Amino acid sequence: MQHTVLRPRSRSIAPLLLVPLALALAMSPISFAGTPPAQSQEEIADRAQAMWENAAVASALEILDQGIQDHPHALTLQKLRADILSASRGPQEAVAAYDTVLAKAPTSLDIRWAKWSVLTWSGQGVESIAELIRIAEIDAQNPLIHLRLAQELRRFDRLEESVESYQRAVELAPDLIGWRLALARARFDILDYQGAEEDVQYLLHKVSADSPLVLPAKNLLSQINGTSIDRGRRFDPVLSKEMTGAQRKEWAAIRAEAWRLFSTGRYQEAEPIYQRMLILNPNDALAHYQLGLTLMQLGRCKDALTVFGKMSNLDPNEEDYADTVFRMGQCFVELEQWEDAFVHFQTLYDAAVEFEEQNKNIRLPPDMRVLDKKKIARWLDKVRPHVPELAKL
Repeated sequence: MQHTVLRPRSRSIAPLLLVPLALALAMSPISFAGTPPAQSQEEIADRAQAMWENAAVASALEILDQGIQDHPHALTLQKLRADILSASRGPQEAVAAYDTVLAKAPTSLDIRWAKWSVLTWSGQGVESIAELIRIAEIDAQNPLIHLRLAQELRRFDRLEESVESYQRAVELAPDLIGWRLALARARFDILDYQGAEEDVQYLLHKVSADSPLVLPAKNLLSQINGTSIDRGRRFDPVLSKEMTGAQRKEWAAIRAEAWRLFSTGRYQEAEPIYQRMLILNPNDALAHYQLGLTLMQLGRCKDALTVFGKMSNLDPNEEDYADTVFRMGQCFVELEQWEDAFVHFQTLYDAAVEFEEQNKNIRLPPDMRVLDKKKIARWLDKVRPHVPELAKL
């Protein structure tokens, strides 16, 4: 029996098998050319940084936006994007970008410091202090942060809070004796004379006689003892002479809290503090004025009139007094005491007309507050129908 020879057929198949392989090899460079390997976070950051340094801000941001899409959890890329925005765009865009990163990494100090820097140079004082407070909470054992917070709080007249931050800084770094002098000054400014003197005496006991801290410490000590006209930033000449040291200290401490509550619309909480301030110091014209406004906001015009009525005997500044007369007029309208309301509004209107005539050709300072004649006239128009006889005069 003869066997069929298959070898020639296998030779004919071989070229056919090679065709797909050849095609694949020929096509492979084309098919892989469009899909390069994904770049790492570091490579993307380096490219964007180089673009930014060459002033190609838009290109740098495009690279980062694409990189963030490819690496959505890459905080380094998101921070770099925020850094670029802070240097090239408005502060709000940069702050929003930093907040996006902080939502994922709320305890990142690098990012919080960067955000704080933007808030500071853009003049957002309240927000910058709030951010610094958060930094101090995260890095609570770092005395330098508490010192910086104390200094910033003083810049914005938040003196009582600054004392607390100085205390924390001194507790964490007791060997930095110069900081205690800053704490003493901070205490002095809120009228805590006893605490200030104790800090100064502690410092003088610790340092050598030739220390450069001795002279400023002794100068502050003389101020504490009353040999200087400087009595501290919270000192007010309207303070009653009968007030004790403890009363002065309490009055100074709660004054800032009353204003904080008043300025944020928390009138219910502010009222008892203002009442306490006036018990401690009945001569405080500003407290009378702000208490009157507080009572108006609480819908207690009758009580507000009683408080406002004492203002004329307390020598308030002209702006506060004029506004007090206007507020009293509003309260009289609320209580339907039309004659009293008319008298108050007419008095202000006459003063506004007189001021306008006297300063007709004078260029007033842009920040100068003047009576709003049109606003007063609208209130007079509201009152006139109820007092036709007075309106004819």
